[in-house]
Amino acid sequence: MNSKDGFAVLSIRKGCERHHVSYDIILGMENEFVKECGADLVCIDPGICAANIAGREAGDGGKVDEKAVNELDDASFVFYATMSDNDLKIHLNTLKAVHDKLIIYLIDCWVPLWDEHEKILKEIDPLCVCFAYRKSAQHFDGLLDSKVIELPQSVDLEVFHPHDVDRSRLFIQIGRKNKMLHEGALEYLKKRGLSSRDRNYAYQRVGSDYWKNAMLRPFHTASNFLKYRSAAMLAFPSMEEVSLEISRSMFSLCAPQCVDNFAKTGDISEVTPRYYEIMACKSIPVGIKPLDTFDDLFPYEDAMIEVDADNFDDVISSLAADPDRYERIVETNYDHVLEHHRWKHRYEYMMNILRTDE
Repeated sequence: MNSKDGFAVLSIRKGCERHHVSYDIILGMENEFVKECGADLVCIDPGICAANIAGREAGDGGKVDEKAVNELDDASFVFYATMSDNDLKIHLNTLKAVHDKLIIYLIDCWVPLWDEHEKILKEIDPLCVCFAYRKSAQHFDGLLDSKVIELPQSVDLEVFHPHDVDRSRLFIQIGRKNKMLHEGALEYLKKRGLSSRDRNYAYQRVGSDYWKNAMLRPFHTASNFLKYRSAAMLAFPSMEEVSLEISRSMFSLCAPQCVDNFAKTGDISEVTPRYYEIMACKSIPVGIKPLDTFDDLFPYEDAMIEVDADNFDDVISSLAADPDRYERIVETNYDHVLEHHRWKHRYEYMMNILRTDE
């Protein structure tokens, strides 16, 4: 191990393909940990990834990657990031083999999954669990023998950054569409005789039926699995293209997932990477503010422009007519992300806690 902190990232990157939004988040984080923080990178063998995914129904925790475990022998900390408990189950036995120095970063730990996550986290018994969502960190603190850290998400600044393009589009909404924001944008354009097509409003037109059909198709490798999910969930061919299109747009419409899918998330209203990505590309987030942590992460006025069905038109037209205010918001948000919300800041925060506990 070459890391001064004895810190190694255990990654499944060789067993999956860009791009699916969830794995792009994790890959961007891992890249910054390695390049900016000096972490070592150890990859789970792609063949073992594929075999463990194909055999996940057996529920036996998958094959141990002995080579990876041996490479991690000298590490003091082994960091493994996952969106949910699925990847914990798929590589359970490999994770258990390094559990005494394992740091799990669990991102989508929604309320309805707390009991399931508790079971598998207790089975793995890692040194530390970092939760992306505050309410999950608060719930599990004291419930596990592991150290618990609240670690907000961040942004891959190699991908998401300002582009040298005209900010010629009014609206963009990436991924799932919030009905209130979508209808507000359409009505705003209609009222002014503007087309709702891409030059004024870019949004995903891939329907949920494709997603359902994709999930019914058989898959036997991590690569195929991610290809299906990518085709179903993303309207852009790459995350770089997403970044470019956000930079072209004045207003990026966004809302916490709980607003549209409370049954999945429960009472968690969090800042996801999309908010950071919008700010890093010098667009302005417009919509519904995440309630749990936004004001703590962005403790200043106008970080996000809140709208509802009644005031959407007035708020947007007022801001569009005030270029000085617009540019002030854009630059303040951009500077704040660079100074406080890079992945290296999350690494430093986490390591300060872990060093103190040693």
